[in-house]
Amino acid sequence: MDIDSLKVDWKAGRVVEEELRFPAIFEDTAGWVILLPNEMLAASSKAEDDVLIAFGGLIGWIADAAQKAFARGALVKYDDGFEMQIIAADFSFSVPSRLVN
Repeated sequence: MDIDSLKVDWKAGRVVEEELRFPAIFEDTAGWVILLPNEMLAASSKAEDDVLIAFGGLIGWIADAAQKAFARGALVKYDDGFEMQIIAADFSFSVPSRLVN
């Protein structure tokens, strides 16, 4: 993902203290994209299989949600890094119109 210089390493994601964290870089500053378990559970309970398939699976769906989180200003900078938290409202629950035949 590269949105206005936000680069997320989706392959290097890991669970830290029950949060799903992905290392990221924004404007040459290292930080984290964070997904709390309750937000993921709330989102995944609403999503249908065809939505996840349309986004190419769970990582594609989370990446789309991260784009929405970034657009709503969720990235918070601090002295030596940043965090950006994805919330359930950032997730799509319908197949994107560009993918509908």
